[in-house]
Formats: sequence, C-alpha cells, structure tokens
Amino acid sequence: MNLQEVTLERVTKNNAKFVAVMLRPIYHGVKKIEDAGKKAWWKAIVRLVDKKGQGLYAEIRGSTQGEVQDRAKVFFQPKFLQVTQIEVKQHSTFLAGFSADVSKTGKATAVAESHPAVAVLRNVFPVARSNFGIFTEHCQGYERADVILKVTLKETPPTKVPKVTLW
Repeated sequence: MNLQEVTLERVTKNNAKFVAVMLRPIYHGVKKIEDAGKKAWWKAIVRLVDKKGQGLYAEIRGSTQGEVQDRAKVFFQPKFLQVTQIEVKQHSTFLAGFSADVSKTGKATAVAESHPAVAVLRNVFPVARSNFGIFTEHCQGYERADVILKVTLKETPPTKVPKVTLW
C-alpha cells in the first residue's frame, strides 16, 4: 500500500492509517510520574517537527521505564522519521502545535538521508504558535516585559542571522 505523504495539519482520524508524515525529532526524554496515592508510571516525551515547521508533542506511556524506553526508542534514534497511524488529539497553543498519544498506535520508521524530504527537514525548526497576548495586560503599548521561564531546550538553526529558539 502506498501512503500519501502529508503534513501534520492534514492528519485526521479518518485517514490516519493511509497517510505518512515526515518528521524530524528535536527533543526527547523519559520521566517518572508519581501521583499522590497512586502507582507511579513512566512517560516518554518526544517533540518533532514537520516540513512546514509545525510541531508535534507526542507521549508514550507505560508502567515501567523499560517498557516506555523500548517503545520510544524508534522515535529517539533516527535523525528523520516517517510516522504513520498517529491520531492527532488536539491542536494546542500551550504545546506550540499538535499533540498525540502514541502509546498504542503510531508507527515510526527511519528515513534515509538521501530521501528528498530530508533536504527540506534538515533546516526546518518549529514555528512558534504561542499567544503572548497574556503579557499585554502587564505592558502599556508595546513596551518590553521581563519574563522568567524554565528553558527545556535551546535550538540554534543554521541561519545567516543569529537566532535561538527556546522551549
């Protein structure tokens, strides 16, 4: 079966099994989640970007660290991926793009460096889609505002003009 290559915005529940999205992983990590009074569980977090600069926040959940790492390694290792059978759950401004739970569905396969889509993905970084309107109530006009945040990832794209993207 030939899969139609699309971007994240074109993935729907109806066509999730018939389309493929080319993605580049930009961040991954595994952490233990402990809820008071409940059994601890693990989750892997992966941030990926498609050829239009749209971000995908994906989670893989499980009861043990080994289970999660084994399922998530296919998302961690290659530089470029073709992902199929994902169901985009929501479009979230908080997560700066799309999100999906790929614990049970979602298949990822490595893509060779010679693939034509890799040439596009190599220099694509996520486009921020956050709404900074909340800061306007603390500013008058367009003056500057100081913001203190926790930086989880720093990206420096290969551009002529120095640029840094902070997550």
